[in-house]
Amino acid sequence: MSAPSNYRPAKADRVALVILMLLGAAIIIASAIDFVTSTVRTLGPGPHTVSPTFFELPAKLPLGPGGSDVSAVVTAATVDLPALVAPATGFLIAEQATRFVAITTVIVCLLILGKRALRGVFFGRSSTALIVTTGFAAIFGVMLPPILGQMGTTEALLDLSEGDYFSFGVSANPVYFFVAIFVFGIIATAYSVGARIQRETEGLV
Repeated sequence: MSAPSNYRPAKADRVALVILMLLGAAIIIASAIDFVTSTVRTLGPGPHTVSPTFFELPAKLPLGPGGSDVSAVVTAATVDLPALVAPATGFLIAEQATRFVAITTVIVCLLILGKRALRGVFFGRSSTALIVTTGFAAIFGVMLPPILGQMGTTEALLDLSEGDYFSFGVSANPVYFFVAIFVFGIIATAYSVGARIQRETEGLV
């Protein structure tokens, strides 16, 4: 017969968990405020600032003696625009929305895990599912927003140049992506194994 675990975290652990859960809730609120203000700013009349990534764009920069021009290659810049076309606006809002959804999903899953931990429940299929959801949401939140942001920037530059300039690039190191997947896989596997060991151990009681 299976016996439920009677373990409960120590008082200090419970206090730490509650503090972390309150911080998580505060982060969600701050992210919501940032999402709303960013969306309002994007929908506003302008001027708007975008940060495109270039593929070795030739340029003249006043870096020489007396401010004389020097040949350079630009890979990133900040461009001020008087207005945004509809496609650019849509992509930039989608960037902000996906980031907010990812942050909220990650924190909500962690809050639920924290609540389960306060009751002494650390492993189980639900906990494993929450860990997996957290990992996928984190990867989603890291990878998708920059792509959407650059798509919006590309549309804005196309409008600025009247279709004469097109460049799309996302500055990211793929090593970090694979490291994140590896860490996520290790944690998810550890939770899955822990849940199975707990079920087998409780079945012996």
